Amino acid sequence: MNDLQDYQVDHLVLLVGSNPLPNAVAGKLLTAPGGTITLIHSEDGFPLARRLRAWLRHEGYADIEVFQVQESNADSVREKVFAAIEQYESKVAGTNPARAARMGLNYTGGSKVMSVHAYRALEQWASRHKRAAIFSYLDARTLQMRIEQMGDRPSLPFSVSLKVEIGIHDLLTLHGWELRKGSPTTTPVLPESATALLAIHSSEADATIWNDWLYESLFRSARKPDFIDPPFWVFQAGNELEGQLEVRQTKFDSKWKNNTDLRKLAISWPPDLPAFRKAMSNELGQHESYLNLAAGRGKGCKDEQDFCKWLSGTWLESAVLAALLHCPEELHLKECSMDLKVKVPDNETENTAFQTSGKKAGDTEFQFDVVAIRGYQLFAFSCSTESARERGGRELLKSKLFEAYVRARQMGGDEACVALICCMEQDKVGKLQKEMRREISPEGRIQVFGRERLANLTEYIADWIRQQSKEG
Repeated sequence: MNDLQDYQVDHLVLLVGSNPLPNAVAGKLLTAPGGTITLIHSEDGFPLARRLRAWLRHEGYADIEVFQVQESNADSVREKVFAAIEQYESKVAGTNPARAARMGLNYTGGSKVMSVHAYRALEQWASRHKRAAIFSYLDARTLQMRIEQMGDRPSLPFSVSLKVEIGIHDLLTLHGWELRKGSPTTTPVLPESATALLAIHSSEADATIWNDWLYESLFRSARKPDFIDPPFWVFQAGNELEGQLEVRQTKFDSKWKNNTDLRKLAISWPPDLPAFRKAMSNELGQHESYLNLAAGRGKGCKDEQDFCKWLSGTWLESAVLAALLHCPEELHLKECSMDLKVKVPDNETENTAFQTSGKKAGDTEFQFDVVAIRGYQLFAFSCSTESARERGGRELLKSKLFEAYVRARQMGGDEACVALICCMEQDKVGKLQKEMRREISPEGRIQVFGRERLANLTEYIADWIRQQSKEG
């Protein structure tokens, strides 16, 4: 027997842990048609077990039992596993007395105590009744299902990275989370212009031209001047004066003007960037000697303010999504999207890492800039035009990468991979990547793509995905 289907069982016991993904994968791969699944969970794990049961039933597995154990109590684990087996055996005996059902345990989830004593319980039962039992474990590092059989026979590894497809909505359902209305977006905004901006930011000199244009042309014209709080010191004819003067200045974080005012502006094109001007003129259908901010409406931007935000930096999300959509088909990427906004209901925030100090339950929301799914493996991308040249820039990038890593693991389990796309120089990229891998991801699920990777981002992303999917 050399196919994983040969190791499917009639009765599969699943230990429910903190993340439902391994249970969902194991349930679909290891349960024979018409088989029974038993979920063993702790008291805290009941909500997850309940959602997992509903999801598995929706996937066509109708016969699912649920047993609660005292997580740290070995006797409780053994007793409930024995009870689950005997209950199933009684049911089988009543329908087909001559049938010897095949038994199995997948112990990827659950605590160490649950795993050890559930394993021993099934092993003892199988030995006592002279029955075969199959034990399995989903290895997040290698994306393999490892099959262990009783006796001295070696374990068998089966690559399962593409054997099960679990999409974004499946993950959300299993966690009890929700998408915010209108999220996510599956089509990049102005993809040709975004790709041209990637090329611009791959060159420090061109990126400087672009940033100067942002500050001197777009921001000064399109942002509202903010008051500078009095007293304001001025110098006039050599005399220092102090007074309650009304002084305004446009700042980087000033609010945008309203759409009506933005519609009236004629913004000069960025100088010395002909490829970008050509790409954007063609996509907007605008060939005037100036950039009209109203042209972004209906081209992926909902209004003038949204177009300004895109020019200010959210173009990078569109560029990354476009790069994913251009990855080779053999990578089997599914559900590539951006601006994925997730809401965690109040009943899911209690006693979890989602709680934020000072916020009431129910306020928890988080966002992935760009995501893709390969089989059941989540790839999350955090995007920033920060170059880490300014003070605090490196810490900002580190914080974005850390948050994306935590959220991706909470959603996609240990198999999830995270990349930061930014404008950092390559020597700094290596240091940040090494530091983050050492501190939080020794298995190498973290990647940083800096300035030198932007011009050929599709190629670099594809290579990284191949490595992480263990098929490169």
